[in-house]
Amino acid sequence: MRRALPGWLLSALLLSAGPAEAADGITWLLIGPALEGDARDYRAAEPIGAVSIDYFSDRMDEFTHRTVIATPMRAISLAAGGDGYCIPEVLWSEERARQLVFSRPMGRALPHRLVVRRDRLEEWSRFRDDDGHVSLRSLVAESPMHGAREAGAILAKDLEAILPAGSPKVARVIDFDAAYRMLAAARVDWIIDNARQAAYFISHASDPDIYASLAIAEETALQTYYTACSKGAVGARAIAGIDKAIEAAGPFSPWRAAYLDSLDAQARLDFERMDRPR
Repeated sequence: MRRALPGWLLSALLLSAGPAEAADGITWLLIGPALEGDARDYRAAEPIGAVSIDYFSDRMDEFTHRTVIATPMRAISLAAGGDGYCIPEVLWSEERARQLVFSRPMGRALPHRLVVRRDRLEEWSRFRDDDGHVSLRSLVAESPMHGAREAGAILAKDLEAILPAGSPKVARVIDFDAAYRMLAAARVDWIIDNARQAAYFISHASDPDIYASLAIAEETALQTYYTACSKGAVGARAIAGIDKAIEAAGPFSPWRAAYLDSLDAQARLDFERMDRPR
């Protein structure tokens, strides 16, 4: 069977990626850095995307497969503007549903977190509830603090309402590595990031003790993620194959296992608590 080319070795294709070359080809867009030539192991940084691409490719040998690393903004632009592109681990939104076709749900992941400087935790006490969660609504309304989020990344609907496009208090950065450097240098006061990516960035920082990760009061449920493909003949056929593969994988899929393995002990406990049937 055909295997997906390892996307972390093809980051040079980020800026040059054009239309998918063959009618029967899928270009998998693995979310990664803006900086070309970054050598980090993105199987660790993006376990759901990397493992699911392997799994889908093994079961969809009617297609050729290649993998390209792209930022969220670049990935959406490519997939919405062509055919034969697919992006694993995507949150659904009305805007994206107008641009892309979505698979059945792949699974669930922890909600977003606020990443702040550890030496300034005292400043956050007035925005935290009894459970220690930060009210993002109060933070934006009452504080002069400024934050950063990744351009092109979709947040839960409640968070998008609090952080609308063009908000003067929230910078949108293409290179999320830069956001963490900005926070370390106190050029921003906070970052909003998904729990797994935040844990990865913090653990790989030159000084991980600089950062602290805080839960957000307005987002306390697990997020459902999907694979999204271009709206075209190839994208439609790809989604049909992806849906069959997701069904075959079942609730305890290999990408779910890889995701859980990527979490630290506390995050894994949080996931298991939130994933219990109510």
